[in-house]
Amino acid sequence: MKKTALAVLAAALWAGAALAPADAADSGAPASTSLKQAFDRTVILPYDFQQKVFIRGQKTDLYLDYKLVQRESRVFVPIRLLSYLAGEANRSGGIWETIWDAKRPNEVVLTNAALKRTIRFAVGSRTMEVNGKAVAIDVAPYKVNGTILLPLRSASSALEKEIQWLDGLILIGDDKIDPKLADTRSLIDPIKRQLTDKRTRAEVESSTGLLARSGNTSYYYRAFYTATATSELLYKQKDGGKPVRIELPGKPVLSQAKAADGKVYYPTVISGKAELHALDPATGKAAKAASLSGWKPSDGWLEAVVKLEGQLLVNLHSGDLTMGSETLYRLDGGSLKEVGGGKSLMAYARSGDRLLYTNFHFMTMQPGNLKQVDLRTGKFSSIGDSAFTYGINRTVSGGSVGHVGSDKLYVKDGSAYALGYEEADQTATSAVYRIPLDGGAQTRLTPSASDFWLEGASVYYVDRATGKLGQAGLGGGASRIVVDRPVFDVRLHGGSLYYRAQPVGTRPSDLHAQAGDLYRYDLAAGREIKLSDKPAHSYEVGPKGVYYVSDGYEPGLYKVGADGKSTAIVRDNVAATLLTDSGIVYTLTYKSGVFAAGG
Repeated sequence: MKKTALAVLAAALWAGAALAPADAADSGAPASTSLKQAFDRTVILPYDFQQKVFIRGQKTDLYLDYKLVQRESRVFVPIRLLSYLAGEANRSGGIWETIWDAKRPNEVVLTNAALKRTIRFAVGSRTMEVNGKAVAIDVAPYKVNGTILLPLRSASSALEKEIQWLDGLILIGDDKIDPKLADTRSLIDPIKRQLTDKRTRAEVESSTGLLARSGNTSYYYRAFYTATATSELLYKQKDGGKPVRIELPGKPVLSQAKAADGKVYYPTVISGKAELHALDPATGKAAKAASLSGWKPSDGWLEAVVKLEGQLLVNLHSGDLTMGSETLYRLDGGSLKEVGGGKSLMAYARSGDRLLYTNFHFMTMQPGNLKQVDLRTGKFSSIGDSAFTYGINRTVSGGSVGHVGSDKLYVKDGSAYALGYEEADQTATSAVYRIPLDGGAQTRLTPSASDFWLEGASVYYVDRATGKLGQAGLGGGASRIVVDRPVFDVRLHGGSLYYRAQPVGTRPSDLHAQAGDLYRYDLAAGREIKLSDKPAHSYEVGPKGVYYVSDGYEPGLYKVGADGKSTAIVRDNVAATLLTDSGIVYTLTYKSGVFAAGG
């Protein structure tokens, strides 16, 4: 719940607009980009708008009951539709806000503080103001039934966006699309099929959460919402069978469930008292694991259940994100025993009787936040350099400093490995450090890094300056780049690093796109292998293989075979996935139910 989630929709500057067919040839700049190349950084919708658009490569349902209008050979968009899309986060270009004042009902203002740009439109006026300067437009905004409609071409010009009309599709973005290229023409029909899909989302008044799978049986919960309460019910379903409800005692909060040690742990309240219960997918039965005296799900949430060297640890969050705190317990003999706590615990590691963890206090960053506790005696101490803060990805850009908690903390051969930086140095960014557990000088292992992984005698890291994947030895010394492309969503599994990457030639401003090609970097062979033949919006990797979800013009869930080729499990929009030792479980966006595929 506390991990950052930044909305990346921005090409959406929808306000970025559209031409009617007669305008398509007005631009004099030569087009050189195919729609396939620009798909993940373009807003696309049909003129026959049916509440679905592609925003940076992802199909999005808007559920706004508005239509585009053609008038005087120009396309107009309702201001509220424009307000939604233009208000989404815009890559590195700041946020566009739409301002409407009831005292001046025939005016609308678009403003972007980061770009220092303000645009004012008035109903019936063929003049717009851009940063206070009058600019003539060839068609005026108008109002229908109280709704202001803006001319898309003028809005896009003011927002400095490219817009094109392509066989009934409106394209909005930064690229000039060449309509004659084969990689443009071939996408028109697939895109139209997706955007004219009249289905509505399967879950509106309820939601489904995937929990576990054992053999041919999947476990999930359904959350049902009313104006005053939410109820969460547990179900199991055999492949090809019907859902069967499993009765659970009390009022379980399955949306807080955590998988650990082959079971699913969740809080429940019975007769006013909170307990931690565990569901065993192998038997389909749940049992009490411990009492949660003094804490209830309404007080916060179950943040984590993890197993380290045979010990189960339970982290309970109390309060909200801003003023709350967390307490770490070990689960022993049916009871919870407190072992530590802090503002926000981000990562854990264990070395014998020593338990290490990092504490992220984002309101007042404090050095000495890498803690260790002796599980036998309960004695606490801080380790590392007293001037350093650890376990935090610190960024410095344009005079502003940002902090994001890291879930990486390793212990190997008597040392801890974590991101770190000197707190007092306002220009310092995070790098990977080796920190002796029993004192002594720490060693910086990498250049400035945003994330890292330990494997064998090496540390692999994401270089902050370039976004590329690097390698360094655990003893310090020279480092090198091993994957010469910006990567994101990196995971270590089975001696390989898996990640997504944007195509070669992607602009730096596009590096936060939602989709990317899926790759595997074989650490032993030092070789990169491309795994997906479609943009991956998410992926899973585990004992049963590698799967990825594409949500573009060829949506579906795909499995990567041993030959490196992708096989479709389902060709439809996938809402969620869960990979288990028994196969993958998934839900669909426009069809109710839980589905599964074996290995």
